[in-house]
Amino acid sequence: MTSLSEIQRNILIALNNRNYPMKPISNSQLTELEIRIGKDTLAYNINYLQDQGLIKDGAIQLSGTGKFGYILPKMALTSKGFDYINEDSIGNELNSVTIKIHQDTINKLESMIHDASISDAEKTTLIRYIKEKGVESVIGKCIDILISNTGSFTKLLSDLAKSIM
Repeated sequence: MTSLSEIQRNILIALNNRNYPMKPISNSQLTELEIRIGKDTLAYNINYLQDQGLIKDGAIQLSGTGKFGYILPKMALTSKGFDYINEDSIGNELNSVTIKIHQDTINKLESMIHDASISDAEKTTLIRYIKEKGVESVIGKCIDILISNTGSFTKLLSDLAKSIM
């Protein structure tokens, strides 16, 4: 069974045109999507993605009775949708913050990974990830994980406050 996020991602990918950003899809592309995803599933997910600002407003109209109609000239990604589905877009660069990390910090992080009580496979994966994606990417992922773990994040904030007092 396909997950909801996979369905929505497939819709965004189908609407994505890297050569002509935000260009509406063709009728044949829409028909192909309906066949692949299902008419009702497609309609309600397009409505959701439209409400999220990822697909142009007015791409679909839903009636109170559950009937829907597509407005083909509006069946396109917004700039937000284009940036979301294309990690290398300029919008993603404009909406990012650059963190400068010195070489000694990178060395210390690699040393901490080698000393950590995790499997050798995990250590190898992390070191390879740092070399491929850069330490900034690792730090970003660490921050995301830390924020999602409220208990650890609260302790970190408390320790941070104490260290700067």
